[in-house]
Amino acid sequence: MESGRDGNCGMTEEIGKDGLPAEGWRRSDPRFIRLSRVTAAWVHGVWLILGGVWLAVAVVADWPWIPAVIAMAAAVLSAPVFVVVIPSLRWRRFAFAVNEHEIEIRKGLITMQRVRVPMAKVQHVKMESGPLMRRAGLADVTVVTAATSHHIYGLSQELAETVSQQIAAWARVRDEDV
Repeated sequence: MESGRDGNCGMTEEIGKDGLPAEGWRRSDPRFIRLSRVTAAWVHGVWLILGGVWLAVAVVADWPWIPAVIAMAAAVLSAPVFVVVIPSLRWRRFAFAVNEHEIEIRKGLITMQRVRVPMAKVQHVKMESGPLMRRAGLADVTVVTAATSHHIYGLSQELAETVSQQIAAWARVRDEDV
């Protein structure tokens, strides 16, 4: 590990080999990669089916068949990127840290973003889990401020519950201090 400089307070922090500060940072649950892959595969499968239906109708009804071929080719050619590469890359590039003063989220595929949300700005926190996420035992935490919402996605349901309760408690303490 090497030493890095935190631009916020001038504190020194240890930098891990993945480029994230070693202390206090968390990632999404690894099961989120599989769920993202399954979702992307379903979307690409739907495009293939729609392209196939268009192609069948085009042959029977004498419609142009080129749009169907383009849609099917795009689905086949983009599937490896969206099903295999992007879910892993998205998981590796996402991390978050929560402490009593702020929530920090690092994310991005090409352009890395670093968002810091002071606890004093948090209006409420919600936990969401759709049917596929519930089946996988995952949930998202959304932190809402007056200006926007910030998402911490793909956490285990237990961790999501803990994180959302902790943020809510720290945000409440900040409200009482003001």
